[in-house]
Amino acid sequence: MHKFLTSGRLRYALLLFVVGAGSLALMGASCAPVKQPAPTGLSIAPNGHAFSTTGETQEFVVKNNGQSTTGTLTTSIVNEPGTSTGDFTATPDTCDGNTLLAGGECTVTVTLNVTGSKAATLKVADASDGAAVAILGGAAT
Repeated sequence: MHKFLTSGRLRYALLLFVVGAGSLALMGASCAPVKQPAPTGLSIAPNGHAFSTTGETQEFVVKNNGQSTTGTLTTSIVNEPGTSTGDFTATPDTCDGNTLLAGGECTVTVTLNVTGSKAATLKVADASDGAAVAILGGAAT
């Protein structure tokens, strides 16, 4: 906390550093923790995976955190530079083309198909609830 002297009164400036959203605790006037609202829209877990071998698979769980049923879900792989179509394969298991009730979940399985360093993003989207994304990386030999 920094103090500044202005017209005979002390004025304080508060500096707040946020390291990560999960580490931020909101405080009310009484300095008691304030309950954070539940997430809305789509979420995905885990939010990333580092593949280490060709043929390795990882399952991702997509959840509808909203209050209503989602629209039709679409699953896609968004390739980063140096990553070609087919380097990662997304098998939408129970997500693609389906809807999710509030609180419902579906799964997507991703496979790394090639060797070398690759990077992409798994995206599961719905027109009304936005998108859930997971970062994909691979350094398979």
